[in-house]
Amino acid sequence: ATLEIYGSCLSGLSLGKNSDVDVSLHVPEALRLKESFALGEIDARQYESSMKKLVFRVKGMLQYYRDGSFVDLFAVPRARIPVIKGRDRHANCPYSDDGSLCFDICLLNDIAVANSSLLGEYSRIDPRVRQLMLAVKSFVKRHGIGSAADGYMSSYTWMVLTIFYLQCIGFVPNLQEAELMRAHGFVSDPETNPAHGVNGLDTAFLFSQDVLSSGHWAADERVVNLPVSALLLGLFRFYARVFPRISCVGAVSIRLGRCGLQKTVFSRSARLWRICIEDPFETHSSHFPHDLGIHCDERGHTEILTVLVDACAYVESVLAMESDVTANDALRSLIVVSDDSAGAKEDTGRASKGGGSKGGGSSKSSHSRRKKGKGGRNGDSDDINGRAGQGSKVGGSHGGPPKDTSKESNARKHSGCKSEKSRAAAGKVQKQGGSIERGRDNGGARAEEATKNDSSAAVKINAGRGDDDDFDESKKKKTRRRQPRKRGKQRRQQRDSGK
Repeated sequence: ATLEIYGSCLSGLSLGKNSDVDVSLHVPEALRLKESFALGEIDARQYESSMKKLVFRVKGMLQYYRDGSFVDLFAVPRARIPVIKGRDRHANCPYSDDGSLCFDICLLNDIAVANSSLLGEYSRIDPRVRQLMLAVKSFVKRHGIGSAADGYMSSYTWMVLTIFYLQCIGFVPNLQEAELMRAHGFVSDPETNPAHGVNGLDTAFLFSQDVLSSGHWAADERVVNLPVSALLLGLFRFYARVFPRISCVGAVSIRLGRCGLQKTVFSRSARLWRICIEDPFETHSSHFPHDLGIHCDERGHTEILTVLVDACAYVESVLAMESDVTANDALRSLIVVSDDSAGAKEDTGRASKGGGSKGGGSSKSSHSRRKKGKGGRNGDSDDINGRAGQGSKVGGSHGGPPKDTSKESNARKHSGCKSEKSRAAAGKVQKQGGSIERGRDNGGARAEEATKNDSSAAVKINAGRGDDDDFDESKKKKTRRRQPRKRGKQRRQQRDSGK
């Protein structure tokens, strides 16, 4: 068995304190099970049963390893990528109070390793690329819109969106472009290099160092000197104003590096109201197409768009300030996660956050209540390079202060919702009660009137019949109230008692 890290630990995009370790465990027995199921040698029930036994066997080995160093172990064997979550008490982590470190161990999650490596190569194209990606991750965490399990988009998906924007403006190259590969003399060979054909997919890409040293690619002159603040504003503008106009027909694809992929290629998952995002390796034409935006529901998409529009207006007003120090502080208040703020857990390549993340674990319903987990202060101190140039000064309406996701504000919101719901429910019950009382009064009046009519009719019948002794009393029309249907046990008891 072999272990490989993936996620933010491999890509170098960790926010610091709240990041855990994602590990892919390559077990030969699990690989044989996967191949047998793909060839049809075993059915789905046998595959799930065997994989479940293997996952719990690995969990048992971790439970009794090093005198119980691994605690809080929890296995998810029926996920797309089986995962074992836990915590190492003796990790000596400097960011936790007790020195422990959380981890996710996934079985055969090799594709997540390839995805994390690709993100890392893009982040090393230019220092501003890494700073922008960290700023976007922190912004998403600050506003609680980075959880695929809650109906938003995963942190990994946001990184793909960031790279796609930089490709569209010519700030970074397309490391998967065939022409650029040929210019570098790069030949994909999955047989000799397993990293070029993970899970039967085309996972080959260029290294950033080769692209920068060869001279076959250069950034666009119009954006080559932009600071991170201007790039951040451009990203907000792109996804808040520009891309929504074409998102009804177009999809995001860093494999193409331009707006050239039609949304209709995802025939099963495409929605007119939602953005479609192609995975760089699990493409629409592969044997396992993966739309990264599939876990974003309609409510989450609307909230994401609202946050981006507000952030765009806010950054425009900030960059129009005269003081660089004030502008920098205002941008930090928009992005940096404070100690009392809430943010969604980072799930880049997380197995426990559903198919939208690269871990591919089980996920909760997308229509569940939005929840925002606790988040500590951002451990990264990368500066955002101040303001844009003099030509980048733009006016605009003030977007207002950053979204407040503190515990106090959430408590006030939920308490207000509860009080409103309680008042509405009480009014509804009172209204129903009045209706019931009126129904009872009307019913009583109608019953009394019907009784009078029946009695008068009976008098008329008796008067017309006279003293006829041959009248059969059994032929009288008897109106009986319908009795409730008796259950089988009651009927048997009555039949036995009659005997």
